Amino acid sequence: MGERRDIVSSSSVKVIGKVFDGRAQLIVSSGVRAAAYTIEQYAEEKLQERFSQVLVNPTGTYQSRINVRGVNQYAYSVNDDDCVYGPWLEGTGSRNSPVTKFKGYSTFRIVAAELHGAAVELADTVMEPFVVEINL
Repeated sequence: MGERRDIVSSSSVKVIGKVFDGRAQLIVSSGVRAAAYTIEQYAEEKLQERFSQVLVNPTGTYQSRINVRGVNQYAYSVNDDDCVYGPWLEGTGSRNSPVTKFKGYSTFRIVAAELHGAAVELADTVMEPFVVEINL
């Protein structure tokens, strides 16, 4: 019978850089927060633009209630601060058709659909410098 030979080797690997020391995760988190905020700012801007086009007798009261609020550290909400006549203006209230002829402006729904199409491009633009920073 042959003699058994075991090969024992020891080696070490030194890992350095942003991916391994936690900096990359912080950079990505900052980028995601920036992208979310940019997208919601875009949504607020588009809502204001649309309201300035569709409101027949704007007093500024409703438009002043449109705001962006943080939901958590990665998400924002654009809303009308639960304005009592918001659902009526949107066309989702109980006082819309058939109670009245006014069908609403559908502003939030229209802007949400537009935002859905623009969000990826907005996020890509905002995230680009963060991705560059990770790769430096």
